[in-house]
Amino acid sequence: DVAEAVASGRFDLDRKTKKIEELIEALGDWSPVARGWAAEELAKRPEKKELIPKLIAMAEGPNARQRQGAAET
Repeated sequence: DVAEAVASGRFDLDRKTKKIEELIEALGDWSPVARGWAAEELAKRPEKKELIPKLIAMAEGPNARQRQGAAET
């Protein structure tokens, strides 16, 4: 739990170097702040339009954290 908290806290510093897959995974993070940072970073990426089908599927999925992260993106 502590390691997850530290990783979520550092996410703002690390997000620019993360791969798309890592950012998508972070949309399900326990921290709403980290989810927001991941959503913000994904929205800035050049390949953002290609992610729309995946984001829609996540927004309709069973995981509440992923739904919120996908909708924010």
